[in-house]
Amino acid sequence: MSELREKVLGAWSLVSLRRFRNGAFYRHPMGEDATGRLIYDDSGLMCAFLMSQDWVEGRAPQQWSTFLAYSGRWTVEGATVSHRLDACSISDLIGRTLVRTISFTPEGDMMLTTDGHVTADGVKSHDELIWTRERG
Repeated sequence: MSELREKVLGAWSLVSLRRFRNGAFYRHPMGEDATGRLIYDDSGLMCAFLMSQDWVEGRAPQQWSTFLAYSGRWTVEGATVSHRLDACSISDLIGRTLVRTISFTPEGDMMLTTDGHVTADGVKSHDELIWTRERG
């Protein structure tokens, strides 16, 4: 087992989710107080749950900007982790592989950076998610 894989195993809680456009901070897509959990188990299964705190009681979330949950298999290669989705709250993502670059803050929190993409308006965009290890 790789040292990096061993380091990411376990449960993590979301600290922040930040979106960048053309390399500069743009916004918090689920709000500054978004919450979430990310779990990697030793068998290669994972699940992720992210949620805005701005939800309305009694109404199901209607878009990914307020709620995202998925599960699947995970692998580490080099400095990246891949999530191969077999279930997702956004059905278009089922069967896709999401690749994240892994790094760690000086405090030991894990930062996952999404692959960059170009938006419909021609802007380069990526997200940075900071996770802190759950202490049981």
